[in-house]
Amino acid sequence: MSTTSQENPAVFFPERMKRVEIVAPRQAAYYVIKDLAEFGHVELDDINSGTNSINKRYTETYMECEDADRSLRYIESHLKSANKLPLSPTLFQFRGNLERFNQMNRQEVFTSIHTFDNQLHEKVNIYQQLKNQHHERTMRLRALEFFRPIIEEEASAREQIRVDSSTIELGILSSSNMILSVTGFCPSDQIHRLITTACRATRHNVAYQTGTAQDQEDVIPYTFFVSSSDMLTLLLKICESFGPDVFDFPSDPQKLDQIREELQAEIAQMDGLYEQTAQINKSFLDSIADQFWDWRLYVAREKQIWMAMDYGDFSRDESSVIYTGWTPSRFSSELPLICSRATEESGSPNEVRLTLNSAESIKDLTPPTYIQTNNFSYSFQMLNNAYGIPDYDELNGGAFYAMYPFIFAIMFGDMGHAIFYLLITLAIFVMEPIKRRQGRVESMWETVFKFKWLLFFASICSFYCGFIYDDCFGLPIYFFKSRWIKNSTTIGNLNVWDRDGYKVYPFGIDPEWMNKDNELIFLNSFKMKLSIVMGMTQMVFGMILQLINHIHRRDIVHFTLCWIPEILYLIPFFGYMVVLILKKWLTDFPADKEHIFTDLTKSDGVNIIQVIINMVLSPKKLDADLKLYNNQFAIQTVITIIFVISIPLLLFGKPIYDCVKEHNNPDFSVLEIFVMNLIHVIEFCLSALSHLASYLRLWALSLAHSQLSHVLWDELFQLELNQKSTPVAVILTFVSWAGFACMTVAILLGMEAFSALLHGIRLMWVEFSSKFYSGMGTQFHPLSLKKAVKPLGIPKV
Repeated sequence: MSTTSQENPAVFFPERMKRVEIVAPRQAAYYVIKDLAEFGHVELDDINSGTNSINKRYTETYMECEDADRSLRYIESHLKSANKLPLSPTLFQFRGNLERFNQMNRQEVFTSIHTFDNQLHEKVNIYQQLKNQHHERTMRLRALEFFRPIIEEEASAREQIRVDSSTIELGILSSSNMILSVTGFCPSDQIHRLITTACRATRHNVAYQTGTAQDQEDVIPYTFFVSSSDMLTLLLKICESFGPDVFDFPSDPQKLDQIREELQAEIAQMDGLYEQTAQINKSFLDSIADQFWDWRLYVAREKQIWMAMDYGDFSRDESSVIYTGWTPSRFSSELPLICSRATEESGSPNEVRLTLNSAESIKDLTPPTYIQTNNFSYSFQMLNNAYGIPDYDELNGGAFYAMYPFIFAIMFGDMGHAIFYLLITLAIFVMEPIKRRQGRVESMWETVFKFKWLLFFASICSFYCGFIYDDCFGLPIYFFKSRWIKNSTTIGNLNVWDRDGYKVYPFGIDPEWMNKDNELIFLNSFKMKLSIVMGMTQMVFGMILQLINHIHRRDIVHFTLCWIPEILYLIPFFGYMVVLILKKWLTDFPADKEHIFTDLTKSDGVNIIQVIINMVLSPKKLDADLKLYNNQFAIQTVITIIFVISIPLLLFGKPIYDCVKEHNNPDFSVLEIFVMNLIHVIEFCLSALSHLASYLRLWALSLAHSQLSHVLWDELFQLELNQKSTPVAVILTFVSWAGFACMTVAILLGMEAFSALLHGIRLMWVEFSSKFYSGMGTQFHPLSLKKAVKPLGIPKV
């Protein structure tokens, strides 16, 4: 059924829900559930779950559906093994054939399924029996062909002895006719254990001979000779424990010839019967294949319908059943039409009655969370839902996961490596319309296509950050003219570089910093400060989203007593660090010299960490070396006072309000309120520092990625460039470049990308989402045909 609505899907908040109550006559219940499943936007409450399962009325019918489904799974396995399974219809085709499914009779369908299932079981059993008999005779013939040369060689030896022996020796020889034998096949890795066991069991009164494996089979033929029937019985049991193919042949060559001829005749006869039976089974499977998917989809639909029919309340009225649930408000206008159609289809004299209530009017029930996604938003919403489903009345964290690609890019910033992922993304974009034009898309490809936008933006952002770092496979690129000029003079063995006046490199890092002795110190300082700025910005944004939650809930108490003190604690103190970083970046500090050296190990300017420490430990001490702007120490004094005042506001504001509000409640506990609030305050205050420090992983992973790129370039790729053109040097160059390519893919494109992905998810889940997001909601699970056929692997298109 197509749905239309004047409202648009919600993005920033879960969709508004309505409470649904449907009172249906018993004879109309099936049609109500069927039409709701076709509608696909109503979640029904199962009031008969758990201890109330005794109230279920349609369990027997559901078990019939389950039995039919089991039979179809058995049929499907044999269709697959015979390559007879037809192409499954798409979800679109299934929805287009609903009228034909509605006309099918359940009992007739189930009878046909069970009939074919029983016939298939019988045919498979006959085929398996023939196969086992054919295998048994084949192995018997192979064992005979192994055993007969041994007997012929023994008979020849006996004849020679008979010619050369005396009368007494002939008597002894004649007694050897009583020697008994057992022949069989044993797995090659067990043959030594079999021989050892046989020798110990017979106390070494046994002779044996083994062959070699044939026809790529991992079994070895063997023959044991003993002189006692008791030993033969014992050997038979031992050999059967090592393999089922164990045979007892006579020692007379004429009888062996007769057995071989009989076996060859039986095998030849069985080959024809075997092929004939296989052909009959294939024809039988062809007759099933034509209607298999109709049965499979019909049974899946019926299972869902009869299971959901037991969700209702049968106790209020003997002639009716009451179903309750939830539906998004924008789809609720179509429910009256569905109920009218169910009444008409059932032919019931009583109408199906519908009642709708807004979720806000039902205070004791929590509606499920429904956020509709599309091909673009699916991947971002999935990352958020992996942490937790949004509450019904809170902001959807998934709407802000567009920040995730940039967080990932700060750690994976490299223009060269980003291009590889960008090419992969473009290949996915090109492949998607090709796959869709083929008429069906497998579930694996569907998932890949849903994540293409996440990969695309991660690649673009990684390229952008690599442009800022001026990093391409660990090398700088001179997009613009450097603002440092190499001086012709040196101091000791150090090169001197002069700054080109007050000109600033137009964008990103000046490439001349590459391969200087103080390169790592400079980039460490830059990326560490950048991580602090990005982390504080994201956490403050999370606090702003918390404010939006309070406004949405009209929660003035939490806004006044919780949010404002938290902001006064977080922003003035930790946010001030970001202000100092930005101010220091924008300040041109005077240098002792007009040039820099390659061994520079001390940065110019104010030590920001020392400024923050002195704000708390020595607020009245005015150190001129820590001055960054005018009136700095007066402003820092105000910031420190605000920071200190915010802590008692957090500790006592909300508990005092709760004590005043709940003083008449007999279950009220002052100690419990203060203790719970103390836990929350300690958690928030400590997390403000720990979460800010956690953002330093942006610096750490970015630095690790850059240094690994340098190492691979210097130690593998560039190492062989200066070698002489000798055959050995050419081979070493090829090996070196191949190693560079393999390690780049395995370490930088694989391991480093995966590490950045996991750390980025951690920052989004904990450091960002904890500021505004609880994620304690329940997912909206509507009754739908799509859900019923999803386990069958039915593609959408």
